[in-house]
Parts: sequence; structure tokens; C-alpha cells
Amino acid sequence: MLIGWTICCGIYISGYQGISIDYIRLLKGLCIKKDISGQYAIAFKRPSLSIIENVIFAHDAEKKWLQSHPAVLYGGFLAQNIIKKVSEYYKNQNNIELFSKKSLLLPNKRDAQPQVNLLSDNDILCVAKNQLFDQEGSYVREYYSRNKWRHPIWKSEAEYRFLLNKNPKAGSWLCEIWQALVSHGENKGNGEQGVLIDSAFVQDYEREQEEFASREITAKDGKVILDEKEVKKQKDAQEIGHKKIMEMADCMKKFAEDNSIDYSFLLLSAKAFKSGFSESDYRKIQISMYENDEATVNLEEVSTIYSSNTVNANEEEKAVYYVYYRRPPKESKGEAKKNQVSAEKFFHHIEKYYSEKVQPER
Repeated sequence: MLIGWTICCGIYISGYQGISIDYIRLLKGLCIKKDISGQYAIAFKRPSLSIIENVIFAHDAEKKWLQSHPAVLYGGFLAQNIIKKVSEYYKNQNNIELFSKKSLLLPNKRDAQPQVNLLSDNDILCVAKNQLFDQEGSYVREYYSRNKWRHPIWKSEAEYRFLLNKNPKAGSWLCEIWQALVSHGENKGNGEQGVLIDSAFVQDYEREQEEFASREITAKDGKVILDEKEVKKQKDAQEIGHKKIMEMADCMKKFAEDNSIDYSFLLLSAKAFKSGFSESDYRKIQISMYENDEATVNLEEVSTIYSSNTVNANEEEKAVYYVYYRRPPKESKGEAKKNQVSAEKFFHHIEKYYSEKVQPER
């Protein structure tokens, strides 16, 4: 239900509309014919070409404008965290594994231990709303309270790419740090949970760095794993990374102060959009152009989409990062417009901070 509501909300927010697929015509075009290697293969007749392209267009549209929409990503982030906290609650209270085969079965009268049976959305929502609503880090209140919701500073991958190209040095500096932060979260086991950048994040990160600096890199038998040069190399790299992250945190703190918003930013990452046309499985769909042809041909040989610039199979996939903030309470329309946070304003601030604070030290 949580995920379903997120998708429905995303459809409304993103303005995404599905594409009609003439599946009857597509199925009528199915045939079995020898391919170029002489082996029998499932193929589609020539009239099905337009339908096949439409199927991939529909997949691309949903992937680009719905699944990767920042509002859907944020809703998914909240839902995932709530489900994780509910699962932990059941485990801590009654040692119940919420997501297990046993939870899906009918009640067993011989079971002495408390157990969840016939697991449904209600088991999750009931605990979330009644037990975890105000628990720190549960995100339940944030999910149900619209005034607590965060909003993306930029609204699409296209806008993000445009601003990066417009501010290349500062943008690459920032993305390098964000990538390190996401990797840091993955190493801690919460890579899909996003990174919350605020005062608590700075304190926790400082503490982690102090622990790392004081840690001895030794094996269980007490022997040093790395020589002194390698240890020094690791610690130097750690110090450089620490400095960059502290600079980024300071930069975003100043942005919050300048724009009268909370110093509490959520960083989420998504995979860059890649068209389905570039997938090898789609390229190799067999097409029978004419009845008398001895062999079929690959889709990429006859579809004009592969001769256009819209598909680039060799393009390097880069992550897209979204930064979310909380809007201040709206006292008046004029005040709200004055304090409005725009992507252009954010990147202008980053560019200025980079040129004044970071670049001179490099």
C-alpha cells in the first residue's frame, strides 16, 4: 500500500501518461522462422515493427518520467525506512521475523510465541502509526505530515545535467563528494537509505573519523597487515576525503542560512536514464520482413530508431543526485516567493563557495 500510494502520487505529480499498446496486432505478428545462423527462432512479422517500438517507448517513458521522478524516489525512501523500522520493532518486541514464510501462513495454535500471521499492509501501518509515529529516525510523521515533506531542489535529470554543464568545476567537485557519501552509506549497510546532511551528520562523521584515526590496522594475531607507507597513504586519503565532506557540509549549511531554511538536506541517488532501445535483448529481436526471405534480421538492422542520436549504448552510466529540503512556513505569498529555493540559486551558491573557499587551496 505504501509503495502503491507512492507510485500513484508519482503519476499525478510527474504528469506521466501511459502509451496504448496494440497487443493483439503484436501477437498476430508472432511467427517461427530460421535466423541468420540457420536455427529456428521466434520472430515478429514486419507489420509488428511499430508496435515493438511503441512497447519500448512506453517502457522508456515510465522509467524516465515515473520510476526516476524525484517525488517517487523520495516517497520510496520514506516507505522503505518505515518498513525497515516496523520490522525492527517486531523483532525487538517479540522476536518476530516479520518478513518470513511463517508470517504469511495461517495461525498455528501450537505456537506458544506471539506471531504475525497472514501478513498484510495493516500489520505494518498499525505499528507505524501507533508505535513509531514520533520515534526519531522512523520517518512516519514525515510521511503523513505534508508540512514535514521535503522537496527536490531540481525536478528532473535533464535539469540536473544542464546545471552541471553550466557549472562544470563546482558541479564535478560536489558530485565527487556526493558519490563518496553514498559509497560510505553502502559500506555501512544502508546504501539504499539515502544520506541526511545536517548537524547530526557532521557530528557522527567527525566521530567516525576520530575512531578511524586511532584504529590500528593489525591482524588477529597482532601482526601489522600493512607497512607504514601504506598506512600513511590510507590515512592521508582519509584526511583529504574528510576535508572535502566537511567543506560540502559547510557549503550546504551556509546555503540553508542564506535562504532561511532548515539545515537538513536529504541526498538520494538514482541511476542515469538509459533507453531500452540500447539493451542487447531488444536489439536482437528477430524480424521477418517478407514471407519469402530465407532468414530473419535483428531489430537494430531495420528500425530507424537505431540510426538516430537518441540511443547511445556506449554512453557511460552516471548517477543522478537529488537534494531535498524542507520549505519554511509560508507567512505570506510575498515572503514565500522571496524564500523560494531554486536549482539555479543552489548551483550559483555552490559555484561561489567553490571559487572562494575550495579552488584557492587547490
